[in-house]
Amino acid sequence: SDPDRLKRFEQEARAAGALNHPNIMAIHDIGSHEGAPYVVSELLEGETLRARLASGALQPRKAADYASQIARGLAAAHEKGIVHRDLKPENIFVTRDGRVKILDFGLAKLTQPESGAPVTELPTAATGTEPGIVLGTLGYMSPEQVRGQSVDTRSDIFSFGAVLYEMLSGRRAFTEHTAADTMIAILTKEPPDLATFDPAAPPALERIVRHCLEKSPDERYQSARDLAFDLESLSTLSAPSAAVAAPAAAPKRTRRVAPLLAMLLPLVALAAGLLLGRSLGKSPPPAYHEVTYKHGSIQSARFAPDGQTILYSAAWGSDPLQVFLKRPESPDAVPLGPPGADVLAVSRSGEMALALDCKSGARLGVCSGTLARAPLTGGSPREVLEHVQQADWSPDGSALAIVRDFERKSRLEFPPGKVLYETLGHVSYPRFSPVGDAIAFLDHPLPQDDRAYVAVMALPGKRKVLTSLFGSVQGLAWSPSGKEIWFSASGAGSAHAIYGVTLSGKRRLIARVPGGIRLLDVFRDGQALVSRDTAQTNAIVLAPGETRERDLTWLEWSAPRFLSRDGKTLLFDEEAAPVGVNYATCLRRTDGSPVVRLGEGVAVTLSPDGKWALSRLPTAGRGYTLLPTGAGEPRQIVYQGIEDYRGAVFLPGGKEILFVGGRGQEPIRFFRGSLEGGTPSPATPPAIGPFALSADGRRLAAYSEGVPAIFSLDAGPDAPPRPIPGTTAADVPRQWSEDEHSIFFSRAADNGVQIFKVEVESGKRTLWKTLAPSDPSGASINPFIHITPDGKSYAYGVTRTLSQLYLVDGLK
Repeated sequence: SDPDRLKRFEQEARAAGALNHPNIMAIHDIGSHEGAPYVVSELLEGETLRARLASGALQPRKAADYASQIARGLAAAHEKGIVHRDLKPENIFVTRDGRVKILDFGLAKLTQPESGAPVTELPTAATGTEPGIVLGTLGYMSPEQVRGQSVDTRSDIFSFGAVLYEMLSGRRAFTEHTAADTMIAILTKEPPDLATFDPAAPPALERIVRHCLEKSPDERYQSARDLAFDLESLSTLSAPSAAVAAPAAAPKRTRRVAPLLAMLLPLVALAAGLLLGRSLGKSPPPAYHEVTYKHGSIQSARFAPDGQTILYSAAWGSDPLQVFLKRPESPDAVPLGPPGADVLAVSRSGEMALALDCKSGARLGVCSGTLARAPLTGGSPREVLEHVQQADWSPDGSALAIVRDFERKSRLEFPPGKVLYETLGHVSYPRFSPVGDAIAFLDHPLPQDDRAYVAVMALPGKRKVLTSLFGSVQGLAWSPSGKEIWFSASGAGSAHAIYGVTLSGKRRLIARVPGGIRLLDVFRDGQALVSRDTAQTNAIVLAPGETRERDLTWLEWSAPRFLSRDGKTLLFDEEAAPVGVNYATCLRRTDGSPVVRLGEGVAVTLSPDGKWALSRLPTAGRGYTLLPTGAGEPRQIVYQGIEDYRGAVFLPGGKEILFVGGRGQEPIRFFRGSLEGGTPSPATPPAIGPFALSADGRRLAAYSEGVPAIFSLDAGPDAPPRPIPGTTAADVPRQWSEDEHSIFFSRAADNGVQIFKVEVESGKRTLWKTLAPSDPSGASINPFIHITPDGKSYAYGVTRTLSQLYLVDGLK
């Protein structure tokens, strides 16, 4: 009944409930029973780190393992805007199988204050502690906590350093006889060197601890993700470089060696200094040389065999995609080939692999076209294969590895026709090793998602995953030596960077860069081609009763997913870094009211009464999540046997959904499922979206064998569909008209996207509207198009990518 304690309880429950990470204790439910609040958490079996440290310090390898897990958990919390503020061994739990969990977010503070909340920082807390007691636990508090100053994520990093120090030394970093003396020590003193307690203490861990325990927040690690990366980079823990006292077991031998060492040490030091100086002289920071200067977007770029000539494909201004040739002696680039072509690869003999008439499709960031071969010296392209997305030449130039879709899977083939790997997600950036014995590629779990693993396929052999899942990966190439695979990536909230990973999975940082970057090619001498990309997706809406469109973008990657039938409510998801790696499902009134963030995941649809939103996490097989738009708790929906979850819509009444899914090796089709999960019922023969459901829920417009058709949901799952006259595979069903005699279809056009009304019986087509960005530079209308049945409101997304190509020297 104590309101202050209740507020602490609710704050902890809200903070922990917002997090979903293997190194943070999971919260399953929050509620109240007969006036008593409760929280349901996962059951953990093991002991706290405090109990584990009762027997003394940990071995360095074990401490580094625990520390990297803690850092990953902190990074996940920080990316959600949550600072723990009370990290200590009592709040860290080690399970029986060695997993580390962070507990107790009771002192957690959202870094973004809620609307109307005070923004000042007080040295004491009026709620949650006794008056006059500073928030935190003495001995693990940061200097800014001790002073009562503003606290951010770097405060947790200081506390982390104190915990890691204790794991390695067996004693607290800051402990004095009185509380006042301990506070003074935190503010003014440095803890003893770790070598004081363990002469074999690894210097690398000592440096990490010292970096965490800097008194000034600006001098510490600036993010827990960077801290985790450094910890994970410690593949071996070396002994300290400082000399350790040698045992005095052979005094005569020692007296003989000492004069020799006295003469050799200065020479060794001099030689080391010369080698270091030469090494530093050969490793200046990477130098970036701008190659392109126009306004638009770059699709790809590759080196020609001479290592000087560059071929790239770009769409400048309102012009279509085209291949350009750039020589070092000329400031201008020469256009090559027909419009709409993309350069995929260049062989060592000077033959290009092109994708002709390249069109954006279901795979994020790639276009699909007709594979063709063309010599650099000139001549018409020779068409080889249709619907190819990406390709790379084998080192001898005799054959191509390709990526293309087959049914609902993305395939890596070499040679074309021989499947090496296939996935329900998608494959990108296939690259042969310099000697041709392996193909590296990016393995994306979902088709419309740039999260990816770096993987390699030995020839012949099996796929091997080399990295964990990155929040965004858009570029890959082999290092000049062939001993590493280089790739450009970022995590949620972390900086973009170029990394290297060995075939054994050892990863290292090569270069950090601000903003988006794609590694497009690396030549044998180490020069690289990268593009600097600025991308944004805007949600554009025409609200009811208005004549001008509104831009309802929240951050920078707002994808409109559903527009209510009255045109007053927009459901969208936000992919920008601050919202976290799993994106955010959001609601916004089309009158421009503030955004309401509902929860994690890619937005799917709204219930007829507007009380529930359906979302799905960007991870295959996880099902859907029901998110309340008002009061209520999220609920997970998983259907038995379904592996591939795609679009969905509520059926009339709001008790069931109709969704597109895949089950085992069966063709993809529509299913009818309860909101409770369980076993879904097939609703149609094989079919795919996009789709439009009639208001009465009895007729479905979707694709059958590649063309639009109408399925009768009353006729059963085996009833054949009826093709829609006057439509082709290029027409995408969007919405049934109010009288349900017509369907709104969209079709790509040179100047944007055309919307037609097509009468379902006669096939009569009427152009309703053309959607086009006001500035065409780097812009395209994306697949997110929604129209109200009365045709008075609509929503669509515009994705704009502006790129510049750079030649980079000095990546090592």
